[in-house]
Amino acid sequence: MSVRRRLTRSKTRVDALCGGWILALGTVLVWWNLQAGYPTRAQVVVALMALGAVVYLADIVSTLYRNETGT
Repeated sequence: MSVRRRLTRSKTRVDALCGGWILALGTVLVWWNLQAGYPTRAQVVVALMALGAVVYLADIVSTLYRNETGT
């Protein structure tokens, strides 16, 4: 296995873990805000969580695409 492939797999794994952390923490914050009676704050957290997930997914896709094309 080449060094480039190992680095790509490692970066993809880290991105997936960070994305999972964003979703887990965001879910807890949404629940907490809803329990405290702050639905607007919960909506803001959902929006930020979705944005973070999209950023990490885009990073994973671009990393995999870059590895396949060799650029």
